[in-house]
Amino acid sequence: MFQTTRFKPYSMSILIAVATGAFSLTNTAEAGDPNVHVDVKRSLSKQKDAADAAAKVVQQGPKSFSAIVNLLADPAAPVRDKVIAELRKWPTENIAKLAKGLRAKNSLVIEGIAEVAGEKKVKELVPDLIKALSFKKSEDAPSAVFHALAEIGDDSAWKPVLKYYKGQKRNFRLRGDALYALSKMNANEALPLVKAALKDKLLATRVMALVILSDLDRKTAASAATTFMKGSVKERDKVWAPKLLFVALDVLTAMEKRSDLKAELSAAIDQMIVLLEKAKGREQHELGVTLRGLTGAKNLAPDHLAWKSWWSARKADWEPKDKPKKTKKGEDADAGMTGSVVRFHGIPIHSLRVAFVQDVSGGMKNPVGGRKSDTPAKLTVSKEELNKVLKLINDAAYVNLLYFATYFYKGAPKPVPIKKLRRKLMDYNNKQQIPGKSGHGRSNIFDVTRFAIAQPNIDTVYILTEGGPTEGKYVDRKRFMKHLSRINVYYRARVHTLLMGSSSDGPPFLRALAKTTGAEFYDLKKLKK
Repeated sequence: MFQTTRFKPYSMSILIAVATGAFSLTNTAEAGDPNVHVDVKRSLSKQKDAADAAAKVVQQGPKSFSAIVNLLADPAAPVRDKVIAELRKWPTENIAKLAKGLRAKNSLVIEGIAEVAGEKKVKELVPDLIKALSFKKSEDAPSAVFHALAEIGDDSAWKPVLKYYKGQKRNFRLRGDALYALSKMNANEALPLVKAALKDKLLATRVMALVILSDLDRKTAASAATTFMKGSVKERDKVWAPKLLFVALDVLTAMEKRSDLKAELSAAIDQMIVLLEKAKGREQHELGVTLRGLTGAKNLAPDHLAWKSWWSARKADWEPKDKPKKTKKGEDADAGMTGSVVRFHGIPIHSLRVAFVQDVSGGMKNPVGGRKSDTPAKLTVSKEELNKVLKLINDAAYVNLLYFATYFYKGAPKPVPIKKLRRKLMDYNNKQQIPGKSGHGRSNIFDVTRFAIAQPNIDTVYILTEGGPTEGKYVDRKRFMKHLSRINVYYRARVHTLLMGSSSDGPPFLRALAKTTGAEFYDLKKLKK
């Protein structure tokens, strides 16, 4: 069955389990998590050999259909990535011959064929893609189908997708993805549905609706953003309500042409200043960033009274300016901030809902200063720094700790209140070691990131690692970012990445990951500052 779409409130059983130490390492894959994809039976070298062999099979064309289907379900990401790369080279008439694969019982097979069908805009597969929407074992398969139909843009799929959308009342991702597909098939017909979805019972569907609307109708989207900001403090669902604010701010920030939206942006600024009176954490920080970006007031702190005074003196004569084409990286990260901010490796932490994701793969045993240096191990340094943050972070914060190698491990089932469990989390952090079992010391970044951004109430993630991924559902950079962004469009999490190492693959991958989520990448040089 699909994963749940609503999160339960924090229960005393969870807090007691954490407080009593019953939150020991949990190997999520062994617990049957369908979102963990690893191949521990083959070494990385053998996985590469298998990927090279797979490429040759795909190059033989449709006559290798059965073998290709099996390869799309291979447990090793390099094999699956290689198959997709080779299928992209096929002419559309050959890809159309993969239709039977869309009736497979394995989600990875359906996802892979749908991905290529969408990229290559294979209209011949539309009827088979529609049939694949009935897949029930994982939400990833129908989600991939919706995105394929969106890319193909054939409105012959309108009626069945509309029927699916109207009937899907529980799973926000599939309801939202269906709406997205409809908007790409026929924007004019979809517009009334999108506007209606701004008041959907599922708040996450509202998030997608505003994202879609920002492409279809800027003026209405700008007005809706103000409504979303008001809803972010009125809605009872405290897990999803903050995401209404985040998507509203993101949509306003992304608008390049602003000069014709004075009334809408003025109303949005009014509401942002109202929210500043009680805002804390990431909400306060990003309200300040967005206000400075829209108004041009670069050095004004995210303070309600300061902004109220500044805006009241300038509102009447204010004229919005179009968004600059280029901005200096990080130029507004701490602009106008007041008071003390806890820092993680020198990086300011503005959020009160944080997941710290720590690499415990084999490479973390190496000295932080290089293999031949006498400096402490990377893992030792990273754990010490994390404990400093846990010791100082605001009492109001909710935190979770995640550790990843081939599998990932979680400090608690859900984020926990740091005020009650600070010492327990620090002790848990101190106990972390590099897995000694063969094949368990690799780097599975996708699966742990997916889990982290979906944690209830988490809005900010810090991933510290010594390189790029070598295990997980995706290791290919392009596929990794595409599929993560399709999930994070709902959660709106910022995933900041920190590189503690000198690998050549690390910087481009981690930079792309941070950019995909609107966050920042920090390399070792910055960590030392």
